Amino acid sequence: MLRDPVLRNVQLTGALSPERVREALAAADLLLLPSAREGIAIVLYEAMAMGVVPVAADVGGQRELVTPDCGILVPPSGDETTAYAAAIIGLLTDPTRRAAMGARARQRIVDHFRLDLMGDRMDAFIRRAVEHSARAGRTIPTPEEAERSAIEAIHLARQARNVARLWETGGYAGDIDLSPARRAALRIVRSARKHLRPWYRRLAAHDDSRLRRGVLTVRDWVVRWVYRA
Repeated sequence: MLRDPVLRNVQLTGALSPERVREALAAADLLLLPSAREGIAIVLYEAMAMGVVPVAADVGGQRELVTPDCGILVPPSGDETTAYAAAIIGLLTDPTRRAAMGARARQRIVDHFRLDLMGDRMDAFIRRAVEHSARAGRTIPTPEEAERSAIEAIHLARQARNVARLWETGGYAGDIDLSPARRAALRIVRSARKHLRPWYRRLAAHDDSRLRRGVLTVRDWVVRWVYRA
C-alpha cells in the first residue's frame, strides 16, 4: 500500500504543535474532514480563521458554522467517497472560487466567532438560561447532582441497549441449553413480543425516569430469567 503511486505524496505528520498547525493551515488549499459524528469540530474554526475552505461531514452542528458560501458539507450516504472527491476536485480546479470561499470563511469567523465575542455571548446565554429556569420554577443542578444524573443516564442507556438486543433478537448468540419450563416461557415471550413491543416503547419513552427505569428492570429480569442457565 505504501508503494502505491497515488499515496506517494501523502505525509503522516503525527501530532503537531499549535505553531506547526498554523503553518500547515497557512500552506493548505483546503481542509478535508470526513467524520461519522461531531459537535462542531474545533479544527473548522481554526481552518476558516486562516482562510482555508473546509470540505467536511454534514453531521452534528457543523452547518451552524459552515455555510454554502464558505465551505462544502457532505451528508452521510453510501457514496460519500464520490461526493468528497467531487468537492475536492471542484475546489482544486477552480482557484478563483476557492479563494473567494476562503475569504468568506475567514470573514465569517471574524464577524461571528471571534474569541472576544464568544465569551460575551456565552455569558449572555448562561444568564438567559438562569433567568428562564427561575421563571419556570426549576432549580439548576449542582455539579454533584449533574454528575449523578450523567452516571444514571449512562447506566440506563447501557441497560436499554443490552436488553433491547436480547429482546429484539430473541436471545444470546449461540446455542443455549434451556430447561423445558424455560423453553415454554421463551415461546410465550416470543409470541407475545410483537404485541408487547409498542407498549414497551411507549413506556420506555416516558419522561418519568423512575417509570422508564422500572420498565427496563422488568424487561431485563424477564429476559435474564428465561436465558439463565
